[in-house]
Amino acid sequence: MAGFLLLEQSGEYFWQSRLTNNATRKASTGETCRVTIRITGR
Repeated sequence: MAGFLLLEQSGEYFWQSRLTNNATRKASTGETCRVTIRITGR
């Protein structure tokens, strides 16, 4: 039972870290695209 609980907690942590990583990546790429458009638009 303890092993199952540990597995569940690590899986939850894994999904949370994946979601935050995806959100961070999206934010950084969006920022890069905006900066690139600003530079090329000049």
